[in-house]
Amino acid sequence: MEKREYCMKETKVYPQSEADQDFAKLLKNIRTEENVSLDQLAMGLMSASQLVKIENGERPINKNIRDRLLERLGIAKELYENLLDLCDFEEWDYKKKILSAIQDKKIEDAYRLLKEYKAHLRENDRINHQFILAMWGEVLKQEGASKEKIAECYRKAVILTIPDAEKVWWEKRPLSVLEMNLLLETLVYGNETDDLYKYRVLMDYVDMGYYDEIMKAKIYPKIVYYYLKKQILFKEYWNVETQTENLKICEKAIDKLRDAGRTYYLVELLEIEMQISEIMLDDTFPEDFEKNEADKINAKELLSVIKNLYAEYEVPAYMQDCTYFYQQKWIFSMKDVLRIRREMLGLTQEQLCEGICSVKSLRRAEKGQTDMQRETLKKVLNRLGLSGQMQWSRLITSDREAIRMAEELADYINDRKFSVASKQLESLKSRIDLDIPQNKQYFLEKQALLEFEQGKVTREEFVKMEKDLIFNKSDRITAYDLLSGEETEILKAEQDSFEWMFRRGETLCTKNGNEIYVISIE
Repeated sequence: MEKREYCMKETKVYPQSEADQDFAKLLKNIRTEENVSLDQLAMGLMSASQLVKIENGERPINKNIRDRLLERLGIAKELYENLLDLCDFEEWDYKKKILSAIQDKKIEDAYRLLKEYKAHLRENDRINHQFILAMWGEVLKQEGASKEKIAECYRKAVILTIPDAEKVWWEKRPLSVLEMNLLLETLVYGNETDDLYKYRVLMDYVDMGYYDEIMKAKIYPKIVYYYLKKQILFKEYWNVETQTENLKICEKAIDKLRDAGRTYYLVELLEIEMQISEIMLDDTFPEDFEKNEADKINAKELLSVIKNLYAEYEVPAYMQDCTYFYQQKWIFSMKDVLRIRREMLGLTQEQLCEGICSVKSLRRAEKGQTDMQRETLKKVLNRLGLSGQMQWSRLITSDREAIRMAEELADYINDRKFSVASKQLESLKSRIDLDIPQNKQYFLEKQALLEFEQGKVTREEFVKMEKDLIFNKSDRITAYDLLSGEETEILKAEQDSFEWMFRRGETLCTKNGNEIYVISIE
């Protein structure tokens, strides 16, 4: 692994290109829309003046900063595909090795990788130093270290990006789910006896309104699980109102999982829901006994089904660690994208470079020896049929409402509300630029899916429509192993039963009435 100082000097001196301006606009639009000040968003990451330059498209930013700023404004990084330059991809690849070692409980490997990674970081690289401390905390847990030692590790991680961390309990500020998770870990492993209200504060953060469904599903169930776990320690002081409220909180957390199609802490929540139901049965009124008993039986049956499915898919039933906060799909290496897409188009290096740059520049970029200037890179990527952006959602837009509408559209289709979905798609069409290839492809793919689901086209016609969207474009041919996320989903539709469409890495587990649970295998 190269020294981080070298990577930063080599790849981060270029200004943002025109292709990155949508991110800058999106950032500013959301910040002002949510009444978040420059100082609040920049907290612990940079100065307010540096953030202004980012919003004006005058300052380069790497993936870590992009992700953290987006998450502080409530947008999950999972919604984005990422095209990474040499430095960012090298860093991402190394982090994957660390996450894998922790997931596999290979403590010695994790220690070694963390020490090597830390040795190559700049001292002021707060986000990556925070990552190291977060992973160090996981290693300490696996070693069976004392709660005090684990809590101290997480406290050190928190203050790297939240310098005045104690203020978060009475003064709201934008926090990413990563930061909320670190705050939660300090509560779980801390020795405070009167910290129950702090769990409620974290729940309130999630309910502030601007976090998307994926972000809520990642953190809210975990907060609720540990809150109720601590609450049960004081169950002798409960009354019927307390029991009812705790049950509602638990059900709300499960609803957030259902809304996002995730299963983080689902088994734990179902088990704790059953514990609360047991306590309620002891204190319930006769007229409520039958209903509560039925709810308990239903929860028990659902829990059994889910555990069996986890076992069938060889997925752990219980959450093992916090590595899922750092996992991400849709990561592409720039050097591979340039080489593979050029070869699949049948272009020589000379043909791709003609009128844009020297063959030497492209050759070095494809070998991973250097990064291209951003404006030059944009032109090369355009010739390969890509937008030239380094990070993009399924739609390329600076309109947050359009991103929300796209997520709602996916829910409507999943719930088989096709008439509502059709209206949503038409409304969305008016908010996006269809001259951008990715946006046009998104619209046509959703249109084809809705026509198929409503019986307007046959299965065979639908398959042909989907293939045509990818392979019959006049300006490009794509390799299956290097498709965009949207293209991957289109091809996956041909392989699936067509009753449901899922993102890569997710498997349908159980359908209970109208409730869909999805195991995310990442």
